[in-house]
Amino acid sequence: MKFNYMSRDGKILTSVSINNHTKKVRITNYTDEIMDRAFGVKENVTYQDVMDFFEGRTFPRNRADLQDILDCFGLKKYDPYLMCEKLQGKTEQDHEWIDFLKD
Repeated sequence: MKFNYMSRDGKILTSVSINNHTKKVRITNYTDEIMDRAFGVKENVTYQDVMDFFEGRTFPRNRADLQDILDCFGLKKYDPYLMCEKLQGKTEQDHEWIDFLKD
């Protein structure tokens, strides 16, 4: 899996590459602004960090109307990765987004 965490104006802030077999994560930050990086100051990012990042860019798993939202997405279960993929990781809190790349 590969994706870029993007700024509002289309600049790459952080590039992420994950080996799905070994779960090894490699990132490259393209900004010195820590608050604009996908993982802040963290340089040694784990697979779990990436999954937590996706979950942080979607709605909480304990939301009251969870099943209604999942139905709108055509999903049977809560999956932050798939939800981010469908919505490009866009949130109301900021203007950054995720550009998922084909492997």
